[in-house]
Amino acid sequence: MPKLLISIRDLSDLNLPCDGYVLGYEKYTSFASHCFTYEEIKTVKNKPIYILLNALIHEKDIEAVKKEVDRLIKLDVNFIVQDVGLLTYLLTLVNKDKVLFFQYTLICNKEELEAYYLSFGVASYISNEITLEEMKETLKEGHGVVSLFGYTPIYQSYRKVLSLYEIEKKIRFESKDLYLKENTRGEHYPIIENEYGSVIFRSAPSSLVEDYEYIKEAEYLFVDSIFLSQEMFTKVVELSNKVISGEIDREYILKEYKELGYDSPEGFKHHKTVLRK
Repeated sequence: MPKLLISIRDLSDLNLPCDGYVLGYEKYTSFASHCFTYEEIKTVKNKPIYILLNALIHEKDIEAVKKEVDRLIKLDVNFIVQDVGLLTYLLTLVNKDKVLFFQYTLICNKEELEAYYLSFGVASYISNEITLEEMKETLKEGHGVVSLFGYTPIYQSYRKVLSLYEIEKKIRFESKDLYLKENTRGEHYPIIENEYGSVIFRSAPSSLVEDYEYIKEAEYLFVDSIFLSQEMFTKVVELSNKVISGEIDREYILKEYKELGYDSPEGFKHHKTVLRK
C-alpha cells in the first residue's frame, strides 16, 4: 500500500490524516502553497515531516545550501529535492529512506525510474504526462512517487519571466496572483516568479484519485495543496485516504467531485505518445 503525502499551508493541517506532511521552506523552495520558517518547523513534534527543497540550485549558492541543510537535519526531518547536486549531498548525510527525488516531468518510463533508483537508491517522482497504462507499467518495479492530485508544473526556468515582461512592456504588476493566457484555447495558466526563477502550471488541477487502480504500485502518492481552496484540499485528502484503504470506488469519487464543481481533466491519461517522422 502506498504512503500518502500531502503538502500543507498551515500547521493546523497537521491534523489531516496521512503518512507524511510536506512543508515548503523559507529558503530554497521554488514553489509551495506556503513556506514555513525554521522556527515554525522546529515546533512540530511527533509528525512525519518532509521539507520541500525544490529549487534548482545555482553554483554560487552551494555552500549556503549546505549550511541550511545541515541545520535542518538537526530537526530529524525528511527531504524532497529536485536538484541532483543537492540530492547527492543529502545522501552523504542521511539515510536514503529520508529523501525523495522530485523531477516532476522528467521520468517517463520504468527504465528511467530504475536508472535513478540504481544511481541514488531513493524513490523518484514520475511524470503524469504519460498515459495511465504507461504509469502502471512504469511502477511495476517499485520506487515510484506519483502526483495523486494537484496543479502540475509544466515549465520551470531560472529566467524571471514576469520581470522580463514588465521591463519589455514598461508596466508593473500589482498582484502576485497572475496567470498566462493561452491565445488559441483561452486557458489561463498560474505562474509563480521568485528569486529562484519562474514556474508555470497547468490550467487546472489533475486527479488520479479516481484512477487509483493504475497507480496502486507506487511507493508514495502526493496531494499538493497549491492553488486549491481549503474545502477542495480537505475533501481530496479524505477521498485519497478512503480510496487507498479500499473504502470507495471510482463512481463514488466522481460523484464527490461533481458536488464540489470539479471536473477531472483527461489530460494525458489516454493520450499516447506518437512518434512523428
